[in-house]
Amino acid sequence: MINPVQADPPRELHTSFDEYARQQQQHDQNLAQQRTATRKTAISPDAVTNSTTGKNPVASKTATAGKKSASQKSSTPININTADESSLSNTLVGVGPAKAKAIVAYRQQNGKFKQPEDLLAVKGIGPATLEKNRDRIRLN
Repeated sequence: MINPVQADPPRELHTSFDEYARQQQQHDQNLAQQRTATRKTAISPDAVTNSTTGKNPVASKTATAGKKSASQKSSTPININTADESSLSNTLVGVGPAKAKAIVAYRQQNGKFKQPEDLLAVKGIGPATLEKNRDRIRLN
């Protein structure tokens, strides 16, 4: 058992509260600048890794989703009246296998599309998807 007289005297704080607050404010400003810089620069998914696991969470989510970004999809126009599901999902932005299947099913039930806007009648295809793909859609 330690005699209270022999115990170490209490340690003094190395920095005052004001100094601590200043350091914290500087740290917060640095983090804000880093976030701004990160938003402005495009970082490839391979460059982003989780420091604790060494895994790339962005790339793993992208790989598991199985969706292609607009830059990965073919920019060659596609005839939506004759294309199969695979061609539709590989060419149209925002259209994966499920929406491509819905396009083909709608076409089989209702006949050929007469204008690009007819795609809006397909479940899951909205105005934004139509606009993203307007230059990729052919009807003949």
